[in-house]
Order: sequence, then C-alpha cells, then structure tokens
Amino acid sequence: MKIITIILMLSVVAMGFKQGWAMINAQPAMVTLFSKWNYQVANVQVFGILTVTCASLILFPQTYTLGNVMMAATILFIALIQVSIHEYVKALIEMPFLLLNVLLIYLKYPFNSSI
Repeated sequence: MKIITIILMLSVVAMGFKQGWAMINAQPAMVTLFSKWNYQVANVQVFGILTVTCASLILFPQTYTLGNVMMAATILFIALIQVSIHEYVKALIEMPFLLLNVLLIYLKYPFNSSI
C-alpha cells in the first residue's frame, strides 16, 4: 500500500508542477483557458505560483495535508468556474484529480516510518 501511495503522491506532485509551470510561463493553452473566465495573464501566473506551492507542500510531512487540501481547493475552484460558464464535461474531468488529493489525505504521508 505504501508503494501505491508513493506513486500517487509523486504523480499528483508532478501534475501540479507541470500545470503550475505552464501557468507561470503563460503558455497559450493556459492563457486561453483562463481568458474564458476573464482572467488576465498576471492572474494566470499567480495561480500557477499557487499551484506549484501546493505541489511543493505535498512533499514535506509537516505540510502534506495542507498541500493536498490547497491543491484540492484549486482543482475545485477550476471546476466551479467551468460549471459557471456551462462547461460541465470539463468540470467532470477535474473530479478524478480532486479525488486523488482526497485519497492522498486519507492514505497519509507515505515516507513516515510510523505508518
């Protein structure tokens, strides 16, 4: 079970860094996505910094739960905005990623020796 948790955790962190870095660098796909919600490039970059911060927090045992909760909140934020512009399918696509963070909270930090 510990190996599965480690794989899931590293996957979530990698996805967070990948998406956050794309937002920080204002890649056209991210800017286009956020422009549907009337967000400027600077807002996209700040959201990218928040996403990378959340992914980084997941790596440390002291901030593992906080990082997962914050990452889940950012995913929920994106899903809710997609619902607000009637893109229901895209909002549903976000749900497995949200559930991954919830699952990681349940499974706890995998590198603790007390588990």
